[in-house]
Amino acid sequence: MKIMAFGDIHEYLHPLASLAEPLQQADMVLVTGDMTRWRGSETATKVLQAIRHYNPHVLAQVGNTDSWDVHHYLNQCGINLHGQGHRFGDVGIFGVGGSNYTA
Repeated sequence: MKIMAFGDIHEYLHPLASLAEPLQQADMVLVTGDMTRWRGSETATKVLQAIRHYNPHVLAQVGNTDSWDVHHYLNQCGINLHGQGHRFGDVGIFGVGGSNYTA
């Protein structure tokens, strides 16, 4: 299984184009947090849509620069890693996040 994992996107979507090939070849993409710069689910939606343009198989973790409603949004989408496990065949993935909120 090929897994591509990255985080700290902070709304900068332009580097995704340079990662198009490995994103498309991955069986799964893990976003490890900080999709936004202290913004909410509307911005996280844009980030996830940009990633899903290359690969629909995405799991994500809320980061300390994402507002807490991003956590709830990821739950609604069924892709939240925080405190939850997901199985893909023989591979199990469980996420635990935690950090102080930084300004």
